[in-house]
Amino acid sequence: MSVQGTSVLSIRDLTIDIGRPLVKGVSLELEAGRIHGLAGESGSGKTLTSLAVLGLLPRQARTGGSISLAGEELVGLKRRSLNRVRGMRIAMVFQDPSASLHPQLPVGRQLTDHMRVHLGLKGLRRGSAPSNCLRPFRCRTPKRR
Repeated sequence: MSVQGTSVLSIRDLTIDIGRPLVKGVSLELEAGRIHGLAGESGSGKTLTSLAVLGLLPRQARTGGSISLAGEELVGLKRRSLNRVRGMRIAMVFQDPSASLHPQLPVGRQLTDHMRVHLGLKGLRRGSAPSNCLRPFRCRTPKRR
């Protein structure tokens, strides 16, 4: 951990294996309040590393090392426990936005579905949540867009 900030995500000696080693010995630390980027050559393991943090690797993948989110170890967590972490405490913006948001569905509906699953929002709170999230982006009508 750096003197400048508190570590929110710590990855130590991460390995990912799917019948053969794909990622070996990745270590990094992300500090609160800082902007970070993960750069590397094509095929260097950036996406696999990110997917490992979220527990989204294919079932046959074997992960080693440590991934700690604010002191909570994520490697080895059951799917149910990971679901409580994803969307609430950590999320990923995928490289291909068309794979994440369906262009034919209103963004408000898509956000509502995710908020219902990850935040447990119901009723009126669920209905107003997309508008509240999108207000800083000047999207006033998420149900129609």
